[in-house]
Amino acid sequence: MQFLVEFCKSHWKAIATAFTIGKFLWESYINNRQLKKIQITQIGLRQNNFDLLSNDKFKQSLFGLENLVKLTINKLGFDLIENLLIIHFDVYSILLELSKKINESLSFILPSNSYFQTIIFSIISNILIFCWGVPIQFYGKFIVSDFNQNESPLEWFMIQINLLVFKIFGDSIKIFGSSILINLVKNFPILQISIGFLIYSILRISLSPLFISVISGPNFLKHVPQSDLKDEILKLCSKIGYDCNSIYIADSAISSMGFNYLPNMVTINEGSIKSFTTKELTSIILQCILQIKLNLHLEKQFINSIILYLELFFFEKILYKDNNVLKQFGFEVNEESNLIFIKYLIFNKIFIPFDIIIPMIKNYLIRRKIHQVDQSTYELYQHEFVTAMNKMNGNNPLKNFENDSIYGLYYSGFPNLNRRIEFLKENH
Repeated sequence: MQFLVEFCKSHWKAIATAFTIGKFLWESYINNRQLKKIQITQIGLRQNNFDLLSNDKFKQSLFGLENLVKLTINKLGFDLIENLLIIHFDVYSILLELSKKINESLSFILPSNSYFQTIIFSIISNILIFCWGVPIQFYGKFIVSDFNQNESPLEWFMIQINLLVFKIFGDSIKIFGSSILINLVKNFPILQISIGFLIYSILRISLSPLFISVISGPNFLKHVPQSDLKDEILKLCSKIGYDCNSIYIADSAISSMGFNYLPNMVTINEGSIKSFTTKELTSIILQCILQIKLNLHLEKQFINSIILYLELFFFEKILYKDNNVLKQFGFEVNEESNLIFIKYLIFNKIFIPFDIIIPMIKNYLIRRKIHQVDQSTYELYQHEFVTAMNKMNGNNPLKNFENDSIYGLYYSGFPNLNRRIEFLKENH
């Protein structure tokens, strides 16, 4: 065991390379499984010529999905090249030196220390990752994909810019908050950072309605007007104990299906109202309310905090006091070096198995919760709820295609609507 520990300490860069290639091979494998399933379905369609119109739409959509999966496989190759370049050309140490120079040039407004250098390092890294990834995303979304898009290319690009700004802001808060905890606590504050991350995540989600109103304007969200729908909602809220004033109609969809839930509100896309009967619409609203009452958002963040705790625990045991890993990745180390966040970044490059196994467990737990919500909704609305889900699935040209099981579990916490409907029929 001691030999293994010493071997690892001397070969962190080789281990990072091996795990990076391993992740590439794993994700290539599950994407090729998905691609094979698409191609088998296409062969089956060519052998059956019934319902030519719907069959033709299905073929076109499968062709589009096939191209997207092929693009993803190619993107995995680009990501592999990016990560290997970062590891073998000591890109992190180069970016840190650049961050130091920027920090020194801004010393008249920012203190020149390792914490602000790390924040600047984070900003530069996020911008470079954005510049690397956005062109590929744009190509996949607007050139390769045959699916209808909810926004124009310019709107999509502005959304990506906003996400970048909020990620930079969020990362800066995490670095600054963790720095304070590390200075205040004698030992490495694993529990304190995990709890702080949980509080930060809850606050960020809880402030989403405020963010939406600021971005979209005061008239974006409206209360449900007096109508049969309002009467049905009042009846439902009285039965389950929920504030009906927290249900809003939105001018446009916050989610792709036109419905969404946040910790303190349910939103309905105005255009979706015409597509459902009153009870069908209310059954979907009930599903959103149940996800709020079951604290699904909180549960997701709690799971994320547990994952962070485990990562920090292993980080503290393995790399926290090991400056040798910094030397292997090209950093100049001295007694004044305080590169905890850089070490943690390297840790995430080395211990990639966390990124493979834990998300699948997380997605499995979320799927179980979604089935629980579906069953509770079905007990009240039964036929109306199943009809509503069929309608939501009706405009989906790929409604009869089911993803490969491993691919679906790895990439999504939500089972497809067909699977959810089948689950309800099997259990009632």
